[in-house]
Amino acid sequence: MRNNFRTFCALASLTLLVAICGCTTITEGYVRIVQVSSIAPLLRATVGGEVITAVSAFPSYTKYTPVAPGSALPVNFYNANANPTVILSTTVNVTTNSNTSIYVMNKGTGLQAIVYPETDSSPPAAGDFKLRVVQAASGEPALDVYVTAPGADLTKTKPVATNVTFTTIGKYMSFVAGTYQIRMTPVNTPGTVLIDSGAAQFFEGQILSSIALDGVAPGTFGLMVTDDLPPAI
Repeated sequence: MRNNFRTFCALASLTLLVAICGCTTITEGYVRIVQVSSIAPLLRATVGGEVITAVSAFPSYTKYTPVAPGSALPVNFYNANANPTVILSTTVNVTTNSNTSIYVMNKGTGLQAIVYPETDSSPPAAGDFKLRVVQAASGEPALDVYVTAPGADLTKTKPVATNVTFTTIGKYMSFVAGTYQIRMTPVNTPGTVLIDSGAAQFFEGQILSSIALDGVAPGTFGLMVTDDLPPAI
C-alpha cells in the first residue's frame, strides 16, 4: 500500500509539473512535399513507409507532416492513378524537431527529388516578411529576380537575385510588408519578363518561397508562392 501511495504521489507530481509549465516533449521531425514538376503524374508519397500525401498534383505542396526520426528514411513516390510502382525515390534524414522540404522537379523527360533541410526558421523582424527564390523552371537555365513596387521599370532596377540556376533554393531575404511585384527574366535581360506575379500584398510575419515553374505547355512558365512557416511547436 505504501509503495502504491508513493507511485501515485510521483505521478500526481509529474502531472502537476506538466500542467504548470505547459511542457511537452517533441519527439518527431517534420517533412513536406513540394510538387513543382510539370510532367509528373498525380503523385502519392511515403516517408519511412508512412503516407505523406495521397494525391499531389502540379503545382502543389503539403503541410509539414510529423515523421518519426531516423537516418536515410526511404522516400518513395508512386503514380497515384496506376499500379503501386515506385517512379521516384530518395532518402531523408529526420531528427527531432527538424523541418525538411522535398521538391519534385523535372529532370529532362524524367523526375528528380531534391531534399532540402530547412535550417532557417527564424521569424521576420517586426514589420517585415521573408521571401526566397526557388528555381524549378527547367526550361530556363538561369533567371534574374526582381521584387519591386508594382509597375517599376526593370531597366532601372537592380535584381534582388541574379543568375539563379535551375534547382537553386535561395536564402531568405527580408522586405518591409506591403505591395510588391515579383518578376523573373533571363539573365541580364530585364526587358524580357518570363514570370510575373502582378501586384501582390505581402504581410508582416510571412515566410514565403517564390517558385519559378515550367508551364504545362512547352516554353511557358509560371509562379507558385508557398507558405513556409514552420509547424507550430
